[in-house]
Amino acid sequence: MKIFFIPMATVAAAAFLFSCSVPESISIKTAETSYEIPLGSAEVELAKKFSAETVQEALSGDDESEDSQKIYAYEFNPTQKDDAVLEYVMNYPLKNYSLSLPEGTNAAAIASIAPQNSERKYEYSSTSFTETLDTGINFKEILESMAGSSDDEDATDYSYIFDRIKFQGIEAYAYIECSDLTSDNAYFTGKIVVGETDPADVGDSSTYVGVLADSSATTDGKFNLVTTNTDLKELADSDSVITDSSFIEDGAYSVMLDSDALTDYMNGTQNGDGSLTKHEKLIISCKLTPTLAFESQDELQTFLENTSSLTINLNIIIRFPLKIQITDDIEIDDILDLAGNALDEDLLNRDDGEEFEFKKYTDLIERILCDYKFSNSTNLSMTAKIVSNTMQSGERFFDDKEISFDGEEHSFEFSTTEILNIFETAPFMPKFYVKIDKTDGTDFVSIKRNSVFGAYAVFKLTTKDDGEVEVWSK
Repeated sequence: MKIFFIPMATVAAAAFLFSCSVPESISIKTAETSYEIPLGSAEVELAKKFSAETVQEALSGDDESEDSQKIYAYEFNPTQKDDAVLEYVMNYPLKNYSLSLPEGTNAAAIASIAPQNSERKYEYSSTSFTETLDTGINFKEILESMAGSSDDEDATDYSYIFDRIKFQGIEAYAYIECSDLTSDNAYFTGKIVVGETDPADVGDSSTYVGVLADSSATTDGKFNLVTTNTDLKELADSDSVITDSSFIEDGAYSVMLDSDALTDYMNGTQNGDGSLTKHEKLIISCKLTPTLAFESQDELQTFLENTSSLTINLNIIIRFPLKIQITDDIEIDDILDLAGNALDEDLLNRDDGEEFEFKKYTDLIERILCDYKFSNSTNLSMTAKIVSNTMQSGERFFDDKEISFDGEEHSFEFSTTEILNIFETAPFMPKFYVKIDKTDGTDFVSIKRNSVFGAYAVFKLTTKDDGEVEVWSK
């Protein structure tokens, strides 16, 4: 509005200071002129916006206590291509388990002779140990936190979005390490399951949700120790990107967890009545029994006499690609609200009910346009529109303005009535509605690491060539 106020103030001041008498009237005339006011531009690169550091912070939450499980997230790009799917690997080093051996243990007294691979080995199975891993992967909790102000009863609940997204290709690997042992003289038996299960009950088939690994179902009936280092920090570059895939090659891990079971759990459990139960958290529990195995009774006895305890490290690594399916249209009433930036006051910074007589200036205006361009290379089909709130009269400030995401330039126009509504009435708090379309059939969309979401907008005002406003009349 400074376009109009500055000339008016100048004319009024001149009339007061330099005229001997007040003129009968003062008017402003215009020639056809265009004004462009940039509203801003932005381009978001998804790989940077959702960096490994950002993902790690989201998964770790606010718990920084010494007892909290550590989570290390990295971007994984084994093909080293910019158009590769955006995916992450999360490393969860579980607490080290100290296995104490009974004092004065005698191999001859406790060792059992068991046939194995046509050989006879002396074996000693120790007490089982259990661990539970909260991966921090809780999409519903994240979406619920976006439901607006907690004290707003009318806040939009966006948690339903979680029910309309399915994932594909989630993988996980378990790494069991012990510096005092080798894979030749130790192995583990037991189960690794998914679900909020008491680890002590992992062996009870009635209590777990899904089996991810079961040693009794493996070829040799065991989970072996790994012989390589699983510290992903050594493989990551300064941007926390890993291109080396050696940690998921055959033999690098103790056991690969059941990818189908893990992915199915993330996508929800189908109930008998056809409904779907979505699991809010990804919890992995395990119950493992270490077994020592030596070629002779003397070897076992010597080991037991010289070893008071064993430190066993258990790591879980999850590979999570952004391959998603939208099972039903996702409608977001206000993308600003979902992003935590909902308008809660007049867009023009006016007080509620503040009046301003703008009508006389509309005689100067030929049209007001908003030129914009939205680019979207996420492979998700989206449509949007700007929706106005209502005035005290119950009418809306303007009709919906459709927005396209096709990367081309578009514009929408405000009518004279809409302009008057916006500039004469407060509060004006528009919303930006977005719809993410359901994907075709059972197709999954791969979000590429070079995906970009960009936008720019310019406010264009054109004055009339014969516009005239009477500023003063005696």
